[in-house]
Amino acid sequence: MPKAPVSFKLPDVFENLRKGYSNLNAQRKVLYEGNPSDTSPGNNELKYRELENLNVCVTELYALEPKLIHNFVDTNPFLQTLTNDEKQQIVNHLVSNMHALEGPYFSWRFSEYKEDDFWVMPNKTYVNMSSLQKYFNCNCGVLKGIQVDLQTVTRLFQVTFTLLTKVVNQYIAPMNPAFDELLFLIGLKLYDPSIQNISNNTRQRLQALRNYLIDEMAVTYKKMRLNADQRLKSLLVVSRGIEEYTHRIREDMLLFRCFNFTARGDKMIDKVWGIPGDF
Repeated sequence: MPKAPVSFKLPDVFENLRKGYSNLNAQRKVLYEGNPSDTSPGNNELKYRELENLNVCVTELYALEPKLIHNFVDTNPFLQTLTNDEKQQIVNHLVSNMHALEGPYFSWRFSEYKEDDFWVMPNKTYVNMSSLQKYFNCNCGVLKGIQVDLQTVTRLFQVTFTLLTKVVNQYIAPMNPAFDELLFLIGLKLYDPSIQNISNNTRQRLQALRNYLIDEMAVTYKKMRLNADQRLKSLLVVSRGIEEYTHRIREDMLLFRCFNFTARGDKMIDKVWGIPGDF
């Protein structure tokens, strides 16, 4: 009697990405909100918080976010057999790229239908850029512990926000991406086969996972009766379009280290941001 054909179940790459991102936000919620009032299952959405202390905010972005994203990568079921060194290479690549996707997306969503311009960071801290000076000209403690002149801080904010606005206006707003499309973009960066200092086997695995992710997204679009090819091409343009902003984020983190916004001594965190070991 002939044997039944072997059935292989394809990995559900997008659903695993969704679960991983949900867990990441659950950890963010505990760290950034302390004792969140709403702890109902599945409600991992961070609350928007207006900037109160620049030092605390930078520490969250510089030191805490890389550790959270490291866990996001480390617990990914498709990356379990990779060496710690290769996982770290993925983390080093993902952190700044993820910030460069989340920041513009959150800023666009938060600023929608508002008269003022807002810069929202991945930790959901926001700054009203239309009234930037109010943060620095008051005695509310925004610059507490910061050893740098006001003009330099203001200029840093303005230059970075200009690039963020460019990403929003050229890539995010015209496409009007849904939340699942933000997840898809994060997945493209997570499973990027062009990551440096990884083995060929890992590169091939990332390429395969990336292909699965794209195929799954195409199926979703077709179910929704959307033009899958056109939508995917637009998302790939967005993925490439954040490169300049990603580079700027890494430059900002270097400047924050120069200005002693963050504690020195954690070489792993420095490496994530591309800061030389002897800096």
